[in-house]
Amino acid sequence: MKKDQGSSRTRWAAVGAAVAVAIGAGGGIAVTSAAVSSGSRAVFVPINPCRLLDTRTATLVGPRNTPLGAGETYTQQVTGSNGNCTIPSDATAVAMNMTVVDGTAGSFLTIWPSDAAKPLASVLNWQAGDAARPNKVDVRLSPEGRINFYNNGGTVNVIADVVGYYADHNHDDRYPQKVQVTFDLAAGGISSPISVPPNVPVSLTGVVSTSGVRGVGQATLLSAPGAFIEWTGLESTAFSGVTQGFGLTQGQHVLYVDFNHLVDVEIDSATTIRIHNESLLPVAGVVTLTW
Repeated sequence: MKKDQGSSRTRWAAVGAAVAVAIGAGGGIAVTSAAVSSGSRAVFVPINPCRLLDTRTATLVGPRNTPLGAGETYTQQVTGSNGNCTIPSDATAVAMNMTVVDGTAGSFLTIWPSDAAKPLASVLNWQAGDAARPNKVDVRLSPEGRINFYNNGGTVNVIADVVGYYADHNHDDRYPQKVQVTFDLAAGGISSPISVPPNVPVSLTGVVSTSGVRGVGQATLLSAPGAFIEWTGLESTAFSGVTQGFGLTQGQHVLYVDFNHLVDVEIDSATTIRIHNESLLPVAGVVTLTW
């Protein structure tokens, strides 16, 4: 398929939601299955484990060489080069193996982003004289890349080993949606409206499965206000690679599905399409939409 600079988008992660839709002879649509909806998400980036912090004097890592005191909050920089770790500045959260040792009283440890209020939560609990006690912790970072450690009672040494970090995904089409429409339309039948997102390029592929009727087609639709159609009708070289720009009007064809151009996908509205069987025979097939 040709690529239009105004409507193409980078899509580097094929992770998203899939929906299967069935259309019967009467044209009704029923969703048969669906996955969790997509959207912008942080992605986990594993790294070789590194020690960010060790407050023990004999094995010191990082700037602090004394245990955390009772009721004390200590702020630790995570992004950048700190201790034995180098964490990129775009990290939004960090995954750590936390260990406390040498606790002098029963207490707990709380970890949270340095830009937030201290939560009523603990990541580790211990009693005086306990052996080293570890736990896996994921915590969001402040915009400056910092976290807080709070020790409730006595003194305790803290060890933090980073095993990975999370980075935001704020790019378009990280989580493309996919809808598969199976149609079985009577002669002259037309499906109920099928929704497409506004102002987003939607890739369509279609194929008929009825015996004796062959064809396949591909198209890219950018709904209003762009109204760009990039269509490749693989059933006919005469129409191959046609690119059209036009206002979206009801009944406008955006994809021919069969060789005879009698089964097609049409514009229904600025954000909906429909499948139309204009032939004199029942026709079945599949149209797949991806955006």
